[in-house]
Amino acid sequence: MRLRLPRPAAIAGAHVACTLRDFEAMECHSVDYLKWWQELITGVPQPLINKGYITVPDAPGLGIELNEPVVKEHLRIPGYFEPTPEYDKVRFLGPGTRGPWPHYNRDGVWVNEETDDY
Repeated sequence: MRLRLPRPAAIAGAHVACTLRDFEAMECHSVDYLKWWQELITGVPQPLINKGYITVPDAPGLGIELNEPVVKEHLRIPGYFEPTPEYDKVRFLGPGTRGPWPHYNRDGVWVNEETDDY
């Protein structure tokens, strides 16, 4: 099994990997080219990946805290845990049913309609 994850998800992936007998590798490419990647979370030894291994925290939950100033500094889209009223009326009907389903269409536009590309 291979996992390819960003920093906070890498910790979750490491927790999962600890439970898998046949775990092979977890790819964390951001560590190679994002200088601030190591700073996204606190509560773990630094560097996060040391000699190819991640030390899995034993604190409650994932055992990490988001470093909010760093996260806010590097948001791709402005807004940090802001209200999302666009989801208030979205209803998912479950597997095997037809949409509309909220998603990004081929042109990158957020739609809540049935399209041929989803």
